[in-house]
Amino acid sequence: MKLYLDHAATSPILDESLRVMVDAYREAYANPSSAHSFGSDVERRGKQAKKNILKHLAGKPKNLIMTSGGTEANNQMIYSQSVKSSGKAACFLTSSIEHKSVLQPLEHWTPKESVHLLKVGRTGQISLEHLDEILEKEGKRLTFVSLMHVNNETGIIQPLQKAVEIIRHKSPEAFIHVDGVQAFGKIEVQDLIRSIDAYSISAHKLRGPRGLGALWIKNPDKLNPLLHGGDQEYGKRSGTQNSPALLGFEKSVIKAYENLHENHQKRLAIRETIIEEIKSSIRDTMVIEVKDQQVPGILLIAFEGVKSEVLLHSLETEGIYVSSGSACAARKDEISHVLKAMEIPLEWAEGVLRISFDETMTTEQILYLVEKLTEHVQKIRKWVKR
Repeated sequence: MKLYLDHAATSPILDESLRVMVDAYREAYANPSSAHSFGSDVERRGKQAKKNILKHLAGKPKNLIMTSGGTEANNQMIYSQSVKSSGKAACFLTSSIEHKSVLQPLEHWTPKESVHLLKVGRTGQISLEHLDEILEKEGKRLTFVSLMHVNNETGIIQPLQKAVEIIRHKSPEAFIHVDGVQAFGKIEVQDLIRSIDAYSISAHKLRGPRGLGALWIKNPDKLNPLLHGGDQEYGKRSGTQNSPALLGFEKSVIKAYENLHENHQKRLAIRETIIEEIKSSIRDTMVIEVKDQQVPGILLIAFEGVKSEVLLHSLETEGIYVSSGSACAARKDEISHVLKAMEIPLEWAEGVLRISFDETMTTEQILYLVEKLTEHVQKIRKWVKR
């Protein structure tokens, strides 16, 4: 049996999205920037796709700047804010559990001493108390905030509504960006969108095509282009638009939000069954989660006395594909910066697996996963004891 359980890294494309894209490559292949009517037709269809995506965000097509993915969207937003703050006594705020596409651009484009890292608790959620302390000190000097909505390793939803309220009260001029790559299509985001300035999304996390993402921005005038050489995306992102991918993304978003509540409940039931079966079969396990503040399709579970890399590759031999954390850092043999920030004890952090799935996972697949997981965890523990 082949069992792909790494949806948080990338998800298999929806058949409907793929069909739409193939049709577009065959029939709607004109460059949307071309002056002829064929190009104009493709441009109009792309704008309609944006409008349908924006029904779950806010604004008009000019508020949704298409990019190559969440990484580019995050980079462009941080680059823009670093340029606008250059030469000023500004400070930036993010957290210690952000994706590398936020942490590394901040390291690259801003002075190290100007960046504040929010602490997180053992729950994996940002500390609102620490936020309050930073804002008491920095106040109006705070220029830019970038925080994730859902953590890509733990699936834990961050308390952003409360955080935004605190920031707006103490640093009303701060620009607030949210990395919504793991949230969009999994939970409702519109309430949060109303109170922030920018939001990054990515198609392949919700069964859309790879190589396409977007930056939603309330005021496009506050965004500087990262790429130059054309006037595409209202002058904010040069390069020929990938119209077929945009239509595929549109279809994935429509399907995700049509069935949002139903899919959430299915994933929750799958999650609870996996946890129950694992705990009844394997001793010394720990689920890293926050009840009721969790996207159910990301399950982070630790096995004491087992190295996650060994277990991961052991499961591969059974056709089971999981992760030991973020795919963007998985090839580095080290403890995740997220787990370090959460102060997860080393003996647990070394044995973490991220199992990520969607609502289509069957009971047969769950039982196969647990059977093989039990078999390989026990085998590895015996080897370690020798």
